[in-house]
Amino acid sequence: MPTPTGNDDAAGAARDARHVTRYAMSRAVQTVPELWAEWTEGLGGKPSIQTLTACYGTEWRGDPKEKTFFCRRKKIITEIERRHRQ
Repeated sequence: MPTPTGNDDAAGAARDARHVTRYAMSRAVQTVPELWAEWTEGLGGKPSIQTLTACYGTEWRGDPKEKTFFCRRKKIITEIERRHRQ
């Protein structure tokens, strides 16, 4: 599993993210490595969650269901980062 260093092509992802105003996190993600990839690299050519958050703050999440889903996934990401620091 990659370490929490982020996307090596963050600038390119940030350019792509400018065209996104709303985004729904993948409901097909089933494993921690898949979640980490969506969070740090993006899936299917889409920007990463880190990039969306850096560019749009909370605006990209849109509706309350997406905000709830984000918060649930964020808890997992926070734990990954905590364990990586140990």
